[in-house]
Amino acid sequence: MNLETTSNLAVAKPGAFERVIAGLITHAGEGALDRLMWASGATVLHAEPPLRWFWERFQFSPEMREREGLPEITEEIKRKILGLNYLRMHGLDVEALAKSIEGDEFAVKRAKGKPEPYATTYSKGFAE
Repeated sequence: MNLETTSNLAVAKPGAFERVIAGLITHAGEGALDRLMWASGATVLHAEPPLRWFWERFQFSPEMREREGLPEITEEIKRKILGLNYLRMHGLDVEALAKSIEGDEFAVKRAKGKPEPYATTYSKGFAE
C-alpha cells in the first residue's frame, strides 16, 4: 500500500491521516504495517513537511488506540514505512545499498548542507 496521496494529509489534516492509517490497520490487521510504503510524489506539497511531521509527531491518539485496538507507532514501524518495507519487498539489502552510494554525487551534495527550498529546481529565482 503506497501512501502517495495520503501523505499530503499528514500536514494538511493530521486527524484525517490518523483515521486513514487506523482504518487500514483495523481492516487489514497489524500486518498492514509491513506492507505500507511512504511516498509523496510531491504532487501538492513539498515532500519534506509531511515526512518531517510523520517522523517527529505521528502517533495514534490514546483514544484511537484503545477504541480500535491499534499498536503503538514506534520508531521501528516508522522506519519500515519510510523505506525498509520497500527494500524488503524488493529483496534489497539496506547495508549493501548504503555502501554502494557512499561518495556518490548525492552524498557529495548532502555533505555541503541542505540547500534552500527550490534552489535546485528549474524555477529558481521565479518564486522570489
